[in-house]
Amino acid sequence: MDLKIINKTADEISIEFIGEGHTILNLLRTELLLDERVTLATYDTKFPVMDNPVFRLKTSGADPMVVLREARQRSLASVIRSAVSLRLPPNNDAAKQLNDGD
Repeated sequence: MDLKIINKTADEISIEFIGEGHTILNLLRTELLLDERVTLATYDTKFPVMDNPVFRLKTSGADPMVVLREARQRSLASVIRSAVSLRLPPNNDAAKQLNDGD
């Protein structure tokens, strides 16, 4: 994932996410909005086919890069937990086919 920091202050950051779409940005935005230190988490794509989305994060005094990194870790952990919970029981025919590569 390629990122370009457009603007950064003590409590705000704007980042261009090069080549990324709604899936990852919406997951990140949702996770950030659960954080008490976050006052704004949003992204915009002016022309979805042509432009890279720009993510904007504003905090209530916390370093936005630290908050963003922590949210990234929580999001990743959440995705892993979800994937593990979706595993099929080992005695299921579909699970056997997936595990055997058939």
